[in-house]
Amino acid sequence: MALNENSFNTQSNIQFGSATLPKVWVNSQTFQLPGINLSPPQVNTRAGAMVGLAADTVDYDDLSIDVILDKEWNVWNNLYLYFLEGLNVEQATFDKAKSFDLWIEFFNGDGKSMKKINFYRCRLLSFGNIQATTTDSEDPLNTLTLTFMFDYMEDMENTFKKQVKQYIEHKLSADF
Repeated sequence: MALNENSFNTQSNIQFGSATLPKVWVNSQTFQLPGINLSPPQVNTRAGAMVGLAADTVDYDDLSIDVILDKEWNVWNNLYLYFLEGLNVEQATFDKAKSFDLWIEFFNGDGKSMKKINFYRCRLLSFGNIQATTTDSEDPLNTLTLTFMFDYMEDMENTFKKQVKQYIEHKLSADF
């Protein structure tokens, strides 16, 4: 896919999508790769000195994506309706079990995929503000900020390399 071949004629080399969300993929203006925090347990001795232990939990920062909106705001409408369908403000109920997997893919200027990261069991934290930018062109660039929490992420390039390595090691050990 070349850089200028996308659904909204807006150039972007970052795309995100999900099999669950109403739009299969959308272009993104910016994206922050979440940080990974390793948290060791705190154990104090009788003298009050802390014992140094290895981390026993992994926490991820939130995933934040600025989505580029199309001229008709179909992306906004589809995502808004999807996220609000389990919300009932009159009865103060929300479908807390609504989770989905999504992916983010980076492309270089020639349209070649450089990296793809999958995020698993995502939940919406914030359906953010719309940022409208006017330029000299006919169509302003409008973006919507979405923030998600997720259980874990996976770099698909490294996962594929690991699977190939395991396959080769298995084949080599089977030959002996």
